[in-house]
Amino acid sequence: MKACDKIRVINAGLFFSFFLLYLEWGKTQAHFMFELAMLIFTKKANSLETLTHPIIVMLIGALSLTLISACSRKPNRVLNLIAVLLMSAFVLFVLLIGFIAHNYKIALSTIPYLSCSVLFFLFRKIQSQKTEKSKPPK
Repeated sequence: MKACDKIRVINAGLFFSFFLLYLEWGKTQAHFMFELAMLIFTKKANSLETLTHPIIVMLIGALSLTLISACSRKPNRVLNLIAVLLMSAFVLFVLLIGFIAHNYKIALSTIPYLSCSVLFFLFRKIQSQKTEKSKPPK
């Protein structure tokens, strides 16, 4: 498998695992991220107000960049890194909330995304080491 194909698979994993995040608030409110995405995009009233929230804009942008990277033949490394960092910040915040609230369901739901992001950063490190080795010495 070529390096471009590996990063595309990792990006697809990042994209889909992000939607497995579990959020819980109040006594009766609990949704997975894919359910919240469906609610946001199917809700007719206040949709502009909902879609312009800074966190929503950040996540839509990051998910769009990740999806573009997963579908393109040669993903842009900088845009891909920005997308993963933005989504990782949100996921780490969700993990922190899970630990603070002692809610194991929230904390455990971050494991698939965090696993994919660790693979992403390890793969980037390996790729950068390979390119440094292949460069001729000055």
